[in-house]
Amino acid sequence: MTVYFTFPEAIQGSLLFSARIILGFAMIGLLAWAIIAVRARSFKSHGASMLRAYAIGQGASTQALLGISWIVTFGVEPTGFLRDCFMVLCWVLNLLVAEALIHLLIARPLPSIQTPDKASAL
Repeated sequence: MTVYFTFPEAIQGSLLFSARIILGFAMIGLLAWAIIAVRARSFKSHGASMLRAYAIGQGASTQALLGISWIVTFGVEPTGFLRDCFMVLCWVLNLLVAEALIHLLIARPLPSIQTPDKASAL
């Protein structure tokens, strides 16, 4: 839609246009990488790639939720460069949360639990 439809400058400036193109290609790349990773049985890499792709895909939900909050707080919808920055900030926020989850849940190895049999073998 970004490429084939013309939007007024107040709704989509060059920053938002560029971000949508870059993030669209990034999402496709992350999904392809996730497929390659799962075929290689690298499940942590697959999970991390899928979580990043999902974070990009959920950008619109974050934009809607925070956009409604903005409208309720300030009484008007942001337009122009402010809107572009707001939309991009929502994607950045999603990606930061995804990276935090990846580092907390996926990248960190789970602690091993020693059973009595393993403890006596040491």
